[in-house]
Amino acid sequence: MPLTVDDAQLLRMAAEPPRDAARMLRRSRTFTPLLLLMAVVLPILAATNAKFERETAIWGLKALAVTRAESLNEVIVPGLPWRHDATLYQPPLQAWLTSWLFPTTAQGGIACLFVIPALSLILAAWFGSVWARMSAGSPYGLMFAAILATHAQWLILAATGSSEALTMWLLTATGWAIWRHWETARSQVSLPLLAAGIAWGLALLSGGVLAVAFIGVVSVWALILRPRETVES
Repeated sequence: MPLTVDDAQLLRMAAEPPRDAARMLRRSRTFTPLLLLMAVVLPILAATNAKFERETAIWGLKALAVTRAESLNEVIVPGLPWRHDATLYQPPLQAWLTSWLFPTTAQGGIACLFVIPALSLILAAWFGSVWARMSAGSPYGLMFAAILATHAQWLILAATGSSEALTMWLLTATGWAIWRHWETARSQVSLPLLAAGIAWGLALLSGGVLAVAFIGVVSVWALILRPRETVES
């Protein structure tokens, strides 16, 4: 049978606000404990189930070379006496940090090789979610953390002793600090900008070219997009 709708009902329907297609995301704080659990537990599980492969062994030897260094040059360039080392001229920060953990590891243990990568992934997920929430809103912070915490390729970084995870955390922290400077600072210099400089300097010691590429992207944003946003506002 035909449906009859009067004008009053149409006006009432038109006045109703549109329904939120993702109301659950508006209550993203409710999911914070779950996201924290995922962001912390999954990298730890990946690290504890990691296999001792060739790449991990190379970075482990690089860290071991720091503990056995006989001169400052051998600390600055870990593995300098081993000219055949494939990672000889790789950034040394990962090896430096891992070398500090060797005394806490039982003889023959390899757990110390995965501590820095796993911790870096946890911190990267936290800084990234806060950055996304500051820049785009709470729902995007939730989605960023969920996607990052469950990304298989991301979790693989916790299962190697290489420096990629450490680099990702430091670059994420750099981006977060730069964004905080843009949004809150009232002068050209601020504590967030100082923190960004320190984090980027450490990223340079960890990721090398990746850190240079990252700061290039941020510079383009600062020179082109930010002035455009200022004019539009």
